Amino acid sequence: MDPITLDGALNLVIGDFRFYRNLLRLFAGIALLLAVIGIYGVMSYFVSARTREIGIRVALSARPGDVLELGGAGLKLGAIGVVLGAALAAGLTRLIATFLCGVKPTDPRVESAERLC
Repeated sequence: MDPITLDGALNLVIGDFRFYRNLLRLFAGIALLLAVIGIYGVMSYFVSARTREIGIRVALSARPGDVLELGGAGLKLGAIGVVLGAALAAGLTRLIATFLCGVKPTDPRVESAERLC
């Protein structure tokens, strides 16, 4: 058996955990990017569908508050999405807890947990 350094031994023990952590980071980044693109697309569609209506209302001397109320529907949909997403994330913490070693699912400092496994 060849001698190895302490870093090499540590990589043998927690190398898989680092791989899965980095893979999870990649998928989380992709999910965040898709969510941002989706929200932008929905709001862009909403504005382009109502551009004429907004222009006519402004031309007929509508108050700025009345025009802003048209955007309220988009904000309501966004708020509903945030609430549902937060509820699903809170519900999935038990599943996530089975994959974590030595930390709580709500712990913001996960980097130090790789030494505990």
